[in-house]
Amino acid sequence: MDVLIPIIAIISTIFIPVTGLMLILVSRFALKPLVETLSAALRESKQHDGLSPAQVNALVEQVEDLTAEVRRLRSAQEFDRQLMTSASEPSGREG
Repeated sequence: MDVLIPIIAIISTIFIPVTGLMLILVSRFALKPLVETLSAALRESKQHDGLSPAQVNALVEQVEDLTAEVRRLRSAQEFDRQLMTSASEPSGREG
């Protein structure tokens, strides 16, 4: 038992500083980039979290404009279709 105390003391004087150094190195090289990446991602997500009322109004106006344009295109397409149908029908009253 008297021999174990000096052995434990010698191992402790080596093990504790090495463990501390390893902990510092791991936190510096492994954890710091991870924490920086997570904090940057959180900052970026908070910036783009919500739309301002002005942005919402602008989007609503764009959707309304697109809806009106689609209606105009549909009516023009229907008109073209009617013209093509009437032009392709032979008139039976010739001659």
